[in-house]
Amino acid sequence: MNHILRAIVGSTAVGKTKLAIDLAKSDPRIVLINGDAFAVYKGMEIGTAVPNSSELEGVDFRLLSFLTPSQEYSIAEFQSDCNRQIDDCFSNQKIPIIVGGSALYVLSVLNGFNVPKLFPNVRIRLEREIEEMGPTGMYARLLELDPVAASKIHPSNSRRLIRALEVCIGSDRRFSDYGPGVAQYSPERQNDILLVLDQSQD
Repeated sequence: MNHILRAIVGSTAVGKTKLAIDLAKSDPRIVLINGDAFAVYKGMEIGTAVPNSSELEGVDFRLLSFLTPSQEYSIAEFQSDCNRQIDDCFSNQKIPIIVGGSALYVLSVLNGFNVPKLFPNVRIRLEREIEEMGPTGMYARLLELDPVAASKIHPSNSRRLIRALEVCIGSDRRFSDYGPGVAQYSPERQNDILLVLDQSQD
């Protein structure tokens, strides 16, 4: 079996999940992997159209509703978890299909983004510091460490400032070195298939 990774993406309510489940029920080799940033959490059935137990009967659907809403989950963690599931599928002669509406999550796997790791200890320290010096002081610090990243982040966006500084300090590399959208592309996967569903009418 060729190791071709398939993905079905699109906005909410275009029929991604139904299509994927129908495919999975038509071929027992198919394994579905959630690619929605919110559907990884339990209790998100309404807002994310997570399928119910009867719809999932006989379907292997992974990375779905396995975290509590209080747990943090990053794109780097998703990429690692998803790649692990994909490797498991290929090693067991299964056909993995990523299903979801979070384009960056799906593309991080399809395009092999080089996603910066998390540095929790650095983040905690930065969160304390931003309370003392404010966003302006943090922006000045980022401007010194990584002027390219600073030029793309609003000086009052505390969350993004902290993330950029977290990566600069924790990895000892500039945040912008990871590329636009924290993405440098890897040539590892050459045969991906991406199906985009669109509900718009002619």
